[in-house]
This record gives sequence, C-alpha cells and structure tokens, in this order.
Amino acid sequence: MYSANETSQAAGAPIELYFFARGARAWRYTSASHDFAIFTPLAPNQWGRYAARAIQRGEIGQSPEPARAALKLRVQPDIDLLDEFRSIPASGEMSLTLIRLHHGDADMEAVTLWMGRVLGARFAPDHAELDCEPVTVSLARNGLRRLYSSTCSHALYDSGCKITPAPASAAVTTVNRVEIGIAPPQVPGDYAGGWLETIDGSQRAMIVANDAEIVTLLYPLPLEPGQAVRLYKGCDHTAQTCAAKFANLDNFGGFPFIPDKNPFSTGVF
Repeated sequence: MYSANETSQAAGAPIELYFFARGARAWRYTSASHDFAIFTPLAPNQWGRYAARAIQRGEIGQSPEPARAALKLRVQPDIDLLDEFRSIPASGEMSLTLIRLHHGDADMEAVTLWMGRVLGARFAPDHAELDCEPVTVSLARNGLRRLYSSTCSHALYDSGCKITPAPASAAVTTVNRVEIGIAPPQVPGDYAGGWLETIDGSQRAMIVANDAEIVTLLYPLPLEPGQAVRLYKGCDHTAQTCAAKFANLDNFGGFPFIPDKNPFSTGVF
C-alpha cells in the first residue's frame, strides 16, 4: 500500500509523474531514471508512457497565500512541452497534475500530490523553469457581478445571454501575422468581438475586425493556408446589435435608457 511504502525507511521506491494537458493535447514526464508506463489506477486521460526527463521541483507548500502554495519546476531545456512557450502562445490554460506512487507496489496505489496550472516559462542556457499556481487560487477568486450599464453585461453565449453558438465554417487562404484570409467570403463586421478557432479547439484567438475575406486577430495563431477553421460572431453589447444580429432582445442584460446627462457636471436642469 502507498502509505506503508511512503513511511517505510527501506521499502519505499517513489516515482513521481507529471501530467501536463492543454485542450486535447497532453505531455507525460517522470523524474524517474527510466520511462514508466501505467494504465491503472490513473484516470484514462492520464494513461500512457511517461518519458524519463530531468525534472526538479520545489517543495509543495500548504498555505492560503498563493505565493507560498505555488510550485516551481526546473526541467531540461529540450523537452517537447517547452515548445508551447517558445513562440506564439497557444490559447487555453495548461494544467499540471503531479502524481506519486511507489515502484513495486502490488496495489499500484497512486496519490495526487498537487494540481494546478502552468503560468509561464523562463529559459536559461542549460535549463528552463516553469512557474505553476495551485487550482485553489482560481477557486478562491471572486466572481464578477452584474453591472448597471447601458450596454449588456452578459458574456456572449453564456447562460445569461442564452444564444446558442452557430459558428461558420471557413478555410484559411492566406496568413500575414494577425491578418488571416478566409473563404468563403463573410459579412463585413459580423465577427468583430467574436473569435476564430481551429477545428480541434486547441487554438483560439479573438477577432478584432473583419471584412469579406480578411479577419484580423488579437494575436497571431500558428495557422496554415488550407486549414479549416470556425468563425464565431461577435457582439458589441448594444441593444441594437442584440436585436438586429441575434434577435435576442428578451435576454438583453443592459439598461439602454439610462439618462446620459450627468447632474454633477451639467446640473439638474
């Protein structure tokens, strides 16, 4: 059993597994001296071969202060995972699950030591450092409250907005940094405030403007001519757009008839 091996002075043979995931992609590493394959008792998405790599981690702290509960990893500079941080940043969070078990344990009992997300990477000539924060940090954050404003305070396509996403299918024709050529032509301005997404959902970027054949992204994505993408319509959160583009005025979350006269600067009359 894990607890018996963990407290034993001689029988323990700890192995630590590092499972990284971003969208549908996953990276599996172990700090052991050899590759380690495991298919049970881990969750199915964590099954597979963990490649032996030089990984050194800091101590795992337990504290309500995020800085003290953070985890730092020092890794060899040639692991595939680091490609995610060398060029264009991919969209979506990268999660990390740290798993510990003991080699030779008949029950193959595994314990999750730490869960969180990777914030970023710092590179040195002979190593790289990954800064990670625990999952409890995001759980402790305050949620946003509704705002009293003339524009809608709902996020587009959320439970308050109630619009069902209906993305348009398109193909990339040209790539010029943030300017992406698309076919077939689309309605100019329809996608400003929306986003472009790859078919597998692994890459996404906000669209800041579009004409019939070009969408301008907030930041570059690693796209190629001929690649299939999905385009999601955007919204400027005004009542006019809500009614004309989405026919969703019943769920409009703003107050469009707020007086725009400020009595503190212009007087009451």
